[in-house]
Amino acid sequence: MCFYCKENLFDSITTHVVNYRNCLIIIKNVPCEECEQCGEISDSSISPPLLPVFCDGRFTAIR
Repeated sequence: MCFYCKENLFDSITTHVVNYRNCLIIIKNVPCEECEQCGEISDSSISPPLLPVFCDGRFTAIR
């Protein structure tokens, strides 16, 4: 149920942007739940302590 409008959520994917150690990390295709009515994204399945698991050093730094 959506926190804002109380409508149903459906499974979807989103892009998650994080500022980690003074770098922007963009993670595409993150599973989430999206509201049918207002489009609000609920991506609580990824918590900040778990982000280093996704960032194991195989990414390109863009300066």
